[in-house]
Amino acid sequence: MAFWERESVWNAKSRLTGSDGIPSPTDPDPRSYTAKSIRRRWIDLALAIGLCGVVVTGLIWGNFVRTRESHCRRAESLLQAKKFREAIREFSKALDQDPNSTQTLISRSSAYFSAGEWDLAIADCTRALELEPRLALAFVNRSGAYLNRNEVDLAIADASRALELDSSLPQAFANRAGAYLKKGEFDRAVEDCTAALKLDANLAFAYFCRAGSFYRTGNLPKALGDYNETIRCDAALVDAYLNRGAILFRMGQVQEAWHDFTKAIELQPGAPEAHLFRGTLAMSLGDHAQAIADCTRAIELRPTLAGAYWSRANAHARNGNQELARADQKKALELDPSLGEP
Repeated sequence: MAFWERESVWNAKSRLTGSDGIPSPTDPDPRSYTAKSIRRRWIDLALAIGLCGVVVTGLIWGNFVRTRESHCRRAESLLQAKKFREAIREFSKALDQDPNSTQTLISRSSAYFSAGEWDLAIADCTRALELEPRLALAFVNRSGAYLNRNEVDLAIADASRALELDSSLPQAFANRAGAYLKKGEFDRAVEDCTAALKLDANLAFAYFCRAGSFYRTGNLPKALGDYNETIRCDAALVDAYLNRGAILFRMGQVQEAWHDFTKAIELQPGAPEAHLFRGTLAMSLGDHAQAIADCTRAIELRPTLAGAYWSRANAHARNGNQELARADQKKALELDPSLGEP
């Protein structure tokens, strides 16, 4: 007896009506019954294989997502530690796995922005907007990059579009304020900064831009107050110390100004303006040697800084060295003829 025949008989016996081993008249043919069993087993096998494939695919995708998220987490930590280049590399690894992740593109644009790579920041934001045209944060980040490239009209357009999409974004107001400040539209800058600060009372850039607007309109007390707030929110912002120091100098608070210029140098030794400002202050205090030293350092850092040659010329003249004074004055006028105007 063939194997299928034996199996059929065994299956049939489980439904016997008697003890003679013969199927009842109502049972299906043994061969037909076996064929159905085989088909059912093939179907079960196919389902098992399909389910197995789903499980494997899920495991692969889960590992893929975890790896991408791991790169993003490392990048965010590096960004907080101001290790911008390393953060960019980690975000790029995440994008290698998912090039269409708008969230990762926006995060990498922030890292590029912090690293001063304005063009690359703009490129990432633009790519994110191609994928998601109503992504407000992409407009915010791109407006900041345009602002730093002095493309103020584009900065205003992007910040305004971001606010059309989401009016609760304080950085969008602040970026637009910075653009208005550069355009000399000080009232509009103050208005936007105030709106930003209503949404985020600790947004240093909004205080900074409003302080600049007050300074440019001659309101030194309000400018000083906002620079104080800027430094409270971001104690590492070099330009805030420089600008506050300049106001304190104008207001006759010389020691406080000296402290701010020195603090700026401590925070960023390579900032030529910080050395120039302190050198100018030293000259007003009669410390010509310190003035010459600071101005010389400013020139080393930026050889085209006309004001440093001009201030050093004055320090040399007051120190009795007319030849060096004439040489520095000549160089200063070559770089900026307006210094010789009355």
